[in-house]
Amino acid sequence: MLVTAISKSAVPAAIPIRPTHVEQRPYAEPEAATRKLIELPASILPVHIERINPPFLFQLKASGPEFGAGIKYAIEKG
Repeated sequence: MLVTAISKSAVPAAIPIRPTHVEQRPYAEPEAATRKLIELPASILPVHIERINPPFLFQLKASGPEFGAGIKYAIEKG
């Protein structure tokens, strides 16, 4: 069996991988989520968490963790 050495120049360079475009989520910051969660009840009276959750998640396209962080932040800040 004949084994030949391959020089480094014969091996193609790795193709650089470009990062894919990651869209910034508008409610990733708890402060932003809290602001929006405070605005939503103005249109929903009486205020119940069950009535705020669907518009925040489905109309605003926020995530469950963003909702939770916003609620937690709102409670902490009073």
